[in-house]
Amino acid sequence: MKQLIISLLFYVFLTSWLTAQNTIIGTVEDQNRNTISYANVILLHPEDSITTIRGTLTDETGHFQFEKVPPHSYRILVYMIGYD
Repeated sequence: MKQLIISLLFYVFLTSWLTAQNTIIGTVEDQNRNTISYANVILLHPEDSITTIRGTLTDETGHFQFEKVPPHSYRILVYMIGYD
């Protein structure tokens, strides 16, 4: 029984480690520290800065979130049409 529990714990640890996912959160602000609502936030592959991994919009308070992102380095592009 003790060996079964240890094996089960190892299995749970191993599967959670192998399926490790991260969350990227942030806030988009301008140079005056005003939050930017509904801006486009794009997660890009770091090697070419062209390949889109995921995209989202900021909410009304300027916050954005990417969930279940595989561990890696990324570039983030933020833009909003019509914003100067």
